[in-house]
Amino acid sequence: MTEASHLSSLHVLTVLFYQRLYKEKLLSQEELTLVFPDLRELLKIHGSLSGKMKDLQEKGPLIEEIGDHLLSQEIESCP
Repeated sequence: MTEASHLSSLHVLTVLFYQRLYKEKLLSQEELTLVFPDLRELLKIHGSLSGKMKDLQEKGPLIEEIGDHLLSQEIESCP
């Protein structure tokens, strides 16, 4: 699974499940938080990472320094 497809899956999860359960009031906010912990944060983190990877791919098809970018993403996402 690529980062882009993972991000797409997170969006589908948000739209098809989280938002529908919220709008239809099938689960309380507390229950939604238990079922989908940190969903918004995951979207933010993976959206940022996907954007950085797209920027790197524009420089060339081979990304040699991905470790540094993953590490910086890990550091940025820490509380």
